[in-house]
Formats: sequence, C-alpha cells, structure tokens
Amino acid sequence: MKRFLPVRVQGLLLNQTRKRLLQNFVSLSVLQGLNYLLPLLVMPVLMQALGVATFGLLSYAQAFIQYFIIVIDYGFDLSGTQQIARHREEPEKLKEIVTHILALKLLFFVSSFLVLLGLVTWVPVFQENRLLFLVSFGVALGQLLMPIWFFQGMERMKYVTIVHLISKAIYAGLIFLVVRQPQDILWVPILQASGIVVAGGVSLTLLWREFGMRPTGVTLSGLKYQLGQGWFVFISNVSISAYTISNTFFLGLLAGPVAAGYYSGAEKIVRAVQGLFIPVSQTLFPYLSKLMHESPERMIGLLRTLARWTFLGAALVSFIIAVAAPWLVKLVMGEEFLPVVPVLRILAGLPLLVCLSNVFGIQAMLNLGYRRQFFYILFTGSVLNIAAVPFVAEHFKYTGVALLLMITEGLVTGLMYFFLYKRGVKLL
Repeated sequence: MKRFLPVRVQGLLLNQTRKRLLQNFVSLSVLQGLNYLLPLLVMPVLMQALGVATFGLLSYAQAFIQYFIIVIDYGFDLSGTQQIARHREEPEKLKEIVTHILALKLLFFVSSFLVLLGLVTWVPVFQENRLLFLVSFGVALGQLLMPIWFFQGMERMKYVTIVHLISKAIYAGLIFLVVRQPQDILWVPILQASGIVVAGGVSLTLLWREFGMRPTGVTLSGLKYQLGQGWFVFISNVSISAYTISNTFFLGLLAGPVAAGYYSGAEKIVRAVQGLFIPVSQTLFPYLSKLMHESPERMIGLLRTLARWTFLGAALVSFIIAVAAPWLVKLVMGEEFLPVVPVLRILAGLPLLVCLSNVFGIQAMLNLGYRRQFFYILFTGSVLNIAAVPFVAEHFKYTGVALLLMITEGLVTGLMYFFLYKRGVKLL
C-alpha cells in the first residue's frame, strides 16, 4: 500500500516512524536503567547493613517469588506487545485484547497467592521465613497492575517512564534511610513492592484515561485465544527460569544463604550491565513484528544489522567486565566480598550470549513464527540445567553454578543460531 503514496508522504511517514522509535528507545533506556542500575546503587548499602547471609536469604526469597511473577505475566509481555502493535489502529480490538489479558493476569495472581499461602502454612522450609515470603509477594501485585506490554506495543513508553523514575528514586532513597541492620530485612521487599504497586496503579489509570481502554465483556473464547497466543512464550519463560532463577533458589536451598548471596551479587552486577542492551531489544520487537507483515525481507535485513552490532557491542562489554571484575566487586559489594571475583569473571560472557540469543530467539524466531521450535530449544537448556544444578550447587557451590549457567546459555544460543542458519536465515 505504501508504494502507491507520494514520495513526500512516504518520507514524512518514515520520519515519524524514526522519531517514534527514538522516543521509545530513550524511554526504555531510562526504564531499564532504573531497573538494573538502581539495584547496583542500593546493593552496597544492603550488603553492609544486612550482611552476606541475610542478603542471601533476601535473594533466595526474591528468586522464589519470581516463579509466581512468571505465571502472572504468562507470555503477555511478548504476545500482548505483538497484538497491540498489529492492532494499534483498531480501538475496539485493543479494548478486547486489554480486557482479556488483564482478566487472566488477575486470575493467575489470585491463584498464585493461594499457592504461596499454602506453602508458608504447611511447608517447613517456607514456614521459617513466612513473613518474608508474604511481603515479597507484593511485587507480584505490581506486575499485575503494570501494563507495560500495552505501552510497548503502542510505542508510547514515555507515559510510564516518568512514573517509574519517581517511584524507583523514592525506593532507593528510603532504602538508604531505613535499612541499617539485618533486622531491617523486611523493609526491603516492603519498599520495593510499594513503589511498583503505585507505579502500576498510575500506569493502569493512564491506560484508561489517555487511551480509553475501558473494560469490555469477558468471553471464554477470548480467554482461550489469549492463553493460546501466550502459551509458547510462557513455557519458554518457565524454561528460562530453570537456568536463571532456579540457580539462586537451589544455592540457597542446598548450599546456604551465604553461597546464594555471593552468587546473587555477582549475577546482579552482570545483569545490570547486560540490561544496557534491553532497550534496543524492546524498542525493535514491536517494530519488527509490524514489519514482518509488511516486508519480511526488510525485517531480516534489519535483523542482520542488529545481530552484527549486538555481537560487537556485547563482546566488548563482556571483555570489560572480565578485566574490571575486582574493581566492580570492590565498588558495588566491598572488599570483603573479593571471593566473588572469580564468579564474576565466569559470568562475564553472559551479556554476549544472552544478547545474541535474544536476537536469534525473540527478535528472529518469534517474529518469523517459530514459536514451537523456540520453546524446544529453551526446554533443552532447562532440562540440562535443572538436572545438574542440585548436584553442582551442593558440591561446587556458587563457582560451579556459574559455570553451569554459562554452558547452558552457550548451548541455547548455539542451537538458535544453527536452527536459523539451516532455514536460510544467516544473521552472522
């Protein structure tokens, strides 16, 4: 259709698209910077105030709550974004999508809370820290309320960035003021949950007032459709959690909170640096999804460019982390945590592997329609990791678990690349 438009009009549309992508990229950069850099700012305070054992217990509880967040999010962060991007000019269709996604998220939230209530009531390992687990679940309420997938699909992320900026800044400031000793551990999840719940509530209000997304009738067919759209993303996320979240959880369970604290500290540093690449991924995903229906050839060309620049940028970042590991540990965690340096150097290659797997998997395979194969690859990696991590965590502690994570991520990235290569999609 666009080829029949006058050249001047085409140029105007292209400029508007570039402007929207740039605005979305800046907003997502700020948002991800807050998500990843603020924890690095408060980590030295938490480490010094709580001590490595209490910090490890906190990381253990937060890792466990992430399982519930995966259930509540289902696969809507990607499937919802894709649908919103494709139907952004159809208000009634948008209302239908939003209503059914929020209805399912509410159902998953209530179900998850009932499961957690049962665990902290009857299972001894959770009974010991019942209040910590219950308070940490507050973050899940924030995830329920936060419709980032809508704003991302509309490419209007500026609406929620300011809200997050204020809430995260207040959270960080209160952590510095309130958390002074190990007994203050509960204040960390309380403040964290309060910030995200307020941000989610404001974002939901923007969804209704600024975009007119009033709820419509919920139908069984609509719920089934959304479950089907998000299914493979959901089970892929579950698979990913088997070699990300589960590592901290099993370390805390089998090797103790100190081992979980060391590993979690090193991983948080790497994930924070890795987060610098996420805005590019989140900005391009809805654009590539839309472009796939307009010009698959252009989409693949853009993917090649993205893959090459990602490789160069992520490889440089991984090298810097490996070289600067001692300095980073001293800066973020303190000199008494220098035993973490070897773990950080092992995990230094994570940004390169994860960023490439994002391009091959989420950006390429999902947009090209290979959802089932995407899941199979992640499932293979998760089976390998989940089978090995109990033994590795018990006998080789945090160093062995870090090596296991790198092996798993390398396998997943390699399988994704060769799958695309065999189908003629040569991205590198």
